[in-house]
Amino acid sequence: MLLCKVFIEMVVGISKKLNQLKSLLNAFLEVDFTRYLKDIDFIKSRVFLREASRMSSKLLVLFIGNSLFKDDRIGLIVGEKLKPILEGEGFQVEVLDKSGLSLIDYIEGRELVIIVDSIITSEHQVGEVINVDLDKLESYSVWSPHYMGVPETLKVMEELGIPKPEKLYVIGIEVTDVYTISEEISKELEERLDEISSKVYEMIKSKLYK
Repeated sequence: MLLCKVFIEMVVGISKKLNQLKSLLNAFLEVDFTRYLKDIDFIKSRVFLREASRMSSKLLVLFIGNSLFKDDRIGLIVGEKLKPILEGEGFQVEVLDKSGLSLIDYIEGRELVIIVDSIITSEHQVGEVINVDLDKLESYSVWSPHYMGVPETLKVMEELGIPKPEKLYVIGIEVTDVYTISEEISKELEERLDEISSKVYEMIKSKLYK
């Protein structure tokens, strides 16, 4: 009789435990895990944006050009189009109608500097956006007064002990005429202006994590 009573109590105890497990299981199944997944995605996106903002705050983008000469103004035009977009993402942007030694005030001691300007290499189609090899800047300088200034400016900074940018990238926009005085750019550039601006934007963003 005692055994029966003990057995019944065990069965009742097990039954209670099973009911508790069933309740927990039902509660678990009713949880909307999509909300938590969304929260995780939100947290990940915030972390990414914070990191991107931290990196972009160290980056200076210089769009340079010469508003007097035909295609040499392309850097200024693209800069004006992209400036509000890049600044909205935390970048520091300057659109400068000057170059050479005047760049020192902007690039001195910077961690990362990107210069965007016109270039003639005769190796690319007009309107092509290219990464310029810094070792080739001097060979391109004959075509652009701006590229004459960049390598010389860096050399002067080195000789005077002025801190140079830790990283410097030059993005060139292939053009055809940088000597004709005109308020208009070449037809080839005008037709590809949106495409050029988009490519420059993507190339700038790619430098963040290079």
